[in-house]
Amino acid sequence: MNTIRSSPKSHSPSVVRRGTRSAQPKKSASRHPSHEPSLHGGADSSPYQRNAPRGGPIALTVDIEVVRDRLNDFYDAIKINAEGSRKEPGCVSMEVVRKQVTVDGKPQDSERLLFQLYEVWADQVAIDEHRKTEHYRKWNEFRFGIKGESPAGIISTRVESQILLDI
Repeated sequence: MNTIRSSPKSHSPSVVRRGTRSAQPKKSASRHPSHEPSLHGGADSSPYQRNAPRGGPIALTVDIEVVRDRLNDFYDAIKINAEGSRKEPGCVSMEVVRKQVTVDGKPQDSERLLFQLYEVWADQVAIDEHRKTEHYRKWNEFRFGIKGESPAGIISTRVESQILLDI
């Protein structure tokens, strides 16, 4: 958590980071946009964000509807994929969420098992490399099934891709 406070010498605001061993004030940021910490490379960003190419990270949202009697298999498969993905050098973030759709505060689609993956990758090369991994292969076995062994575990999938801008 950051707190803004005035420096006694300059009377200009400085940011102090809480929860760290040494709460050292940061230098004041310039108001000029080219001197601002970037969205993906500021002082408070993670090492993965700092290593991501400027303007190049790609966010994927994957909406998934799971077959009801394959829910436990889904949890097993997505856990393997998420844990493996997070260890990849090109993975900035990989989150799995259960979706609960509401309209005007009223639950909708309560019978459907809806999930979303939110993934951020350094670039398209990182996504391509991810798709060659063993944990992704295991995920695809769940998604599409294995002929003669298990049916597909997914009713539907929708993928959206966004390029994160460094502005």
